[in-house]
Amino acid sequence: MKYLPLTALFLLACCTPMKQPGEAIARVNQEFDGRYVGLFFASYGGTGGSLRLEDGGRLYHWVSIEPGGGGATSEVFSRPGGTYGFSGDTGNGEMISGYCKVDITTNNEDHITSITLAADSIGKFGGSRCSEIFGQSDK
Repeated sequence: MKYLPLTALFLLACCTPMKQPGEAIARVNQEFDGRYVGLFFASYGGTGGSLRLEDGGRLYHWVSIEPGGGGATSEVFSRPGGTYGFSGDTGNGEMISGYCKVDITTNNEDHITSITLAADSIGKFGGSRCSEIFGQSDK
């Protein structure tokens, strides 16, 4: 009986519908459109690299990988068996598969003009890791 409230809470969480990846990306776009890209990185972690665009803006690659949390040492690899993330932050070279990758385009003042989904894995609790990260409205 003492586990009944905990079990009920778990079942309620499992039955709560998760946003679809497109909905989650639309939500994060709405939240960060026109804002300085550093605010995104402060909220979700640092960039995995960037490229300078011809118009003076930048294209940032952002990857969140579990358990190391992503960052500049994170990479995504495609292999015949699937796409996997590797995070140097784990320190043990472990291949891990829970990741979300987005491309962030900014203008020449580093203000976000778009965030697009580049890659998504199955999440910890549902079908999309990106939905788990960006689908929250309380971030």
